[in-house]
Amino acid sequence: RATDLYETARVAVAGLFEGEEVTIKASGTINDVSVPRGAVKAELRADLTHDKRRPGNWSVPVRVLVDGTPYHTAWIGLDVELYQELPVLLESAPKGTKLNSAMFALRRVRVADTSAQPLALSLLSDAVAVRAIPAGHVVTERDVERPLAVNANAPVWIEIVHGHIRASVLGNALQSGRIGDLVTVRVEATGKEIQATVTGRDQVTRELNKAR
Repeated sequence: RATDLYETARVAVAGLFEGEEVTIKASGTINDVSVPRGAVKAELRADLTHDKRRPGNWSVPVRVLVDGTPYHTAWIGLDVELYQELPVLLESAPKGTKLNSAMFALRRVRVADTSAQPLALSLLSDAVAVRAIPAGHVVTERDVERPLAVNANAPVWIEIVHGHIRASVLGNALQSGRIGDLVTVRVEATGKEIQATVTGRDQVTRELNKAR
């Protein structure tokens, strides 16, 4: 039945977006397929071998197998809408604008393109617009230049986190990095080299409960 073909395609595509908010609808007419009687009930199988997670229009091949043998392939058209809670620019920002968190609000938005990764709110502070950005825009790496927060061979404060316990020690960065980057640093007191996440200007954080 057409409903079974649609549901097979829908479930397969939805599985690529596990844990995310998506709406999946048929984008065209789906016709019933007449299937010869077999020893067992015909099997439907969606083939997503070459497809990647993305919103937009899909054409999903659903194979009809009779007694394990391919009998027919139905192409099912689907329209996939992806929604995420992302920082949205409240007012337009001319090229060269230095951004800060107060210029954004978290809102549920429809994501039309996943080729450019949206920036989290924590990564937007001090970023500079490389083009004019309109109000309501979800800012991505393509829209801004993010300054280095840690410079190689410069001193840094290393925050060590273990559960609810936090301590800071002085160290030196062996790599440059922007907020959110993973860099190698050397603890001044011991000479030990560790990896830590850049969390602010001349500051990195290492969580001991995370293997690095």
